[in-house]
Amino acid sequence: MPHVRRIVDLSHTIGPGMPVYPGDPVPMLTPHRTIERDGYNVMGVRFGSQSGTHVDAPAHMDATGATVDALPPELFVGRGVLFDVRDLGARERITVDAIRAAAERLRPGDIALFHTGWSRYYGSDAYYTHPYLDPMPAYYCSIGGCGHSASTHRVSTRRRPTDRPTTDIRCTT
Repeated sequence: MPHVRRIVDLSHTIGPGMPVYPGDPVPMLTPHRTIERDGYNVMGVRFGSQSGTHVDAPAHMDATGATVDALPPELFVGRGVLFDVRDLGARERITVDAIRAAAERLRPGDIALFHTGWSRYYGSDAYYTHPYLDPMPAYYCSIGGCGHSASTHRVSTRRRPTDRPTTDIRCTT
């Protein structure tokens, strides 16, 4: 386990009114028990597995893949290496050329973080037009020794009827 010097929270708050991918369930938070009535608080929580900031487990796009609860927690702790791709426009590919310089800094166990700048569109329709990861950078990172990678956007190599193809960077040891 690496020594943690600083923790950076990249998550958005889950709750009613937050943006969700079109067709996904809308988060619902419902008081189930209250201090006034029951002497303690319990909140009913309902949301889709792809809501807000999340990890795409292999099972998201592969019926035989591991679910997130089956992945070891240590995969989600490591030194972050930032890939600044804010110069890319809507629906542009994140290519090997865009990450080559930063990829040289990757060490085994590092976590690749792709900064698209698209958080400025959070809550608007433009948020869903973010740049996406081409399959080759995932391969490039893997041969460079990067143990696992993460992105704040859903990534997969399969095409959905309303989706563009992107890459699933899976957690590996």
